[in-house]
Amino acid sequence: MGVALDALTSAAAPLSTYEIMRQHTQFVLLGDPGSGKSTLTRRIASALAAVAQPNQTGQAETWSAALNAAFPRWLLPVRVVLSTWANHLSPNSEGTATDLIDESVHILAQTAKVDDNAMQKRFLVRLSGSEPSVLLLLDGLDEVADVDKRRKLLASVRRFCQHYGDVPLIITCRARPYTEGEHYRLPLPDFEIGPLPQPAIRAFVERWHAELAWAGLYTEAAAASARQRLLTALDDPNRHELREMAETPLLLTMMARVNYKRGLPNSRAKLYEEYVKQLLYEWERAKLDEQGKRRGWICCCKRAASLPPVWIGRWTNWPTGFTARAAAATLWTSPAVTCAMRWKPFTPAARTKRQRGPCACCAS
Repeated sequence: MGVALDALTSAAAPLSTYEIMRQHTQFVLLGDPGSGKSTLTRRIASALAAVAQPNQTGQAETWSAALNAAFPRWLLPVRVVLSTWANHLSPNSEGTATDLIDESVHILAQTAKVDDNAMQKRFLVRLSGSEPSVLLLLDGLDEVADVDKRRKLLASVRRFCQHYGDVPLIITCRARPYTEGEHYRLPLPDFEIGPLPQPAIRAFVERWHAELAWAGLYTEAAAASARQRLLTALDDPNRHELREMAETPLLLTMMARVNYKRGLPNSRAKLYEEYVKQLLYEWERAKLDEQGKRRGWICCCKRAASLPPVWIGRWTNWPTGFTARAAAATLWTSPAVTCAMRWKPFTPAARTKRQRGPCACCAS
């Protein structure tokens, strides 16, 4: 074909995030649930925000060096959670570039005590010129459930890209809705986050246990034992499902947490069940409202148990064989939920805090 093998190999090689940012000013970052899209946007924003910090070491120094290579100038990171933006989007919005600018200024105003008009002017200056100094990180397009609002947000992003094509911008979305959905596409190049390779999985396991031992959450001996137990399970040729799950960062984190106490179960469904129980126990123990009363999951789980499976399935990704109703049952029978609190069945008429019980999430 007249194409050198080295050239083909180089073209097929995966790109790092830094390489993509060097090659493309604006792009869409796709990924499966739990692949690290939101975490990546947070990490980029925090790395840029920490550039001015002296004496950076380790991973912070590595990230700063990579971002400096990707961008010849410092960029002001603005992370916009698209579902939050959609929630307070004006009904009169027409999906203009100004809508995205206003939302960015609104976010910046929450972190700096500057007059709104002055903030808007400064932000527009940063957007203008041949070398804009803003990086927009738009996170979670797929989490905007309202079709009309999603259309407006996409129209706003399109028009912003038309007017400010030199402003670095990354927008994240789950891969399937973006590639198959009717109302998701943007005129931007898209890239998909790949599965974690084996060296990255091993590095994660090593760092996870070392960090939590350093923080005093794990003992050194227990961390070493749990680390080896997890690596042995992942290397077991008879547990191929675990190896596949470990290629997703969120699931690998889940595996590390469950493994520390009791080792890994043999099925995906059992792993989800154990993880949900563990999280609920921790959250219920830690989440107190301002009056010191327990809040949140107990009432929500009681209500979830009576919902049709499709209602919960829209928001969660339970594994095959682990239905939404079974998930609700798991939540309701977990140690966190079977505490001493007593609940009356939730009904639309139960509008007062006294009728519903002291659950802060349902008292509004």
